[in-house]
Amino acid sequence: MLGGGEHSFFDLLCGLPERWIPIVSVAGDGLLVTRLRRRSIQVEMAKIPPIRPWRLVQVLVSIKSYCDFCIKHKVAVIYANGSRAAFYGGLAGRILRIPVVWHCRITTKDPILDFMLLKIVNRIVANSKATAKRFQAKHQKKITIVYNGIPIRWFRQEQVGLPCEYKADWKTILLVARLSKSKGHNLAIDAFERLAESDAKLHLVCVGEKDHHQSSWWDYLQKRSANSRFSERIHWLGAVKDVRPWYKVARLMIFPSESESFGRVLVEAMTCGVPVVATRGGGVPEIVRNDREGILVTQREANALANAMIRVLNDDILKHRIIRAGRERANLFDIGIHVRKMVGIFDELAAG
Repeated sequence: MLGGGEHSFFDLLCGLPERWIPIVSVAGDGLLVTRLRRRSIQVEMAKIPPIRPWRLVQVLVSIKSYCDFCIKHKVAVIYANGSRAAFYGGLAGRILRIPVVWHCRITTKDPILDFMLLKIVNRIVANSKATAKRFQAKHQKKITIVYNGIPIRWFRQEQVGLPCEYKADWKTILLVARLSKSKGHNLAIDAFERLAESDAKLHLVCVGEKDHHQSSWWDYLQKRSANSRFSERIHWLGAVKDVRPWYKVARLMIFPSESESFGRVLVEAMTCGVPVVATRGGGVPEIVRNDREGILVTQREANALANAMIRVLNDDILKHRIIRAGRERANLFDIGIHVRKMVGIFDELAAG
C-alpha cells in the first residue's frame, strides 16, 4: 500500500541533490515502484522474508543478496524505510562497514526486533517525538527527529478543479485515511449522524484505499453506512489520484485515528486552508496545537468529535483563525526542509 510513509519516502528520493543517486531495492511490485520508475529512479527486486528461525536459510540468502547489491552499486549509505528492511540492510551494512539509517515511522514497539536494530544501525530517524518514545532514554542519542514533509507548493497550486462527484450544494466533511480499523471511520460516521440530523446539506466524504489485511473492516463499514438514515450522504471514494480537489471543496477535515505516529494528511489539509478536527493521540499534537491550528479531542469519543465539528462549522471567527494559523504552521513541514535534514544525515554518515 502507498501510505503516508511511502509518500514521504518517494518525495525524499525525488528531492535529493545530484550528488546522491538513489537506487531502490523493494520486495515486490506495486504503485510505489511504478511512480519511482516514472521519475527514472532505478529499482531492483530483492526478497525480505519474515524473520523467523525456520526461515534461516532464506534469511541468510537475502542478507547475501543485499551485500551483493551494495557491492555492485558501491553504496555509500543504506537507508531503510521500515524495520524489516533495516534488519537486512543493517546486517549488510555491518558486514561491509557501510553506515545504515533506519527511518522509523510507527510508534508500536517490537521488543525483539528493536533490540537487534539498535545494535546494528548507525542512526534512527523518527518522524515525531511520539515515535522517538518507542525507544528508551539511553538510546535517544542515536535518534534524530525529522518530521515528514509534503510538497507545499504543489498542494497550493491554484489551477485545481472541482471533484467530478461533487455537487454545488454540498457542505463537505472530509476524511482522508486508509480504511484500517485504527483510523476511526466508525467514529466519523457516528459523529456525522449527530450533525446530519440538523443540516440536510452535510455530506461525509471518505477518501482512502481499502486495507487488504483488514477486509472484514471494509465490509463492516459498508454495512454500517448502508444502514444509516443518512446513507445517501456518506460517500466512499477509495484511493484518488489527486486529493487536492477534495481539499478545495471541504468545509472541514476530520481525523479520528486512534494513534498516529505523524499524520501527513493533517498537514495537507492545513496547507490547503481546510480547518481540522483530530484526535490527540501519537504525533498529532506535534502538528496541530489544540485551539490554534485545529481542535483536538479524546480518542474513541464520538460525542467529543461531533461537538468539535459543530463548533468549527458554526463559528466563522474560530474557523478563519484556525485556517490562518494552519496555513502558516504547515510551512514548517515543507518537503524541502525534510530533504535538507535527511541529506545532512546522509552527508554526515558518509563522511564518517
